[in-house]
Amino acid sequence: MRWVVGETFDAVPDPAIAGMGAYTRLFCDWTPARTAVPTLLLRATEAAAEQDWPLPHDCLRVPGDHFTVLNEHTATTVDAIRTWENPLAATG
Repeated sequence: MRWVVGETFDAVPDPAIAGMGAYTRLFCDWTPARTAVPTLLLRATEAAAEQDWPLPHDCLRVPGDHFTVLNEHTATTVDAIRTWENPLAATG
């Protein structure tokens, strides 16, 4: 099911709404810090808004939107991550 705020928001299950609120509280005062490990930012091609990551990172575009990159487009999302982790181990 594809959830689009304003169109089918009433179809979003209660636990998902509660989860959205919890994530908002967790991250409202959070500021990212530099890290020594590589960071990957996945951008959905159908994103409602472009978000920026203020620290060094690699960025890959994957098909879908905020919700579908992890369900309808799982295979391409996983392949993008695996290719980024190890370009020689890409699945085909």
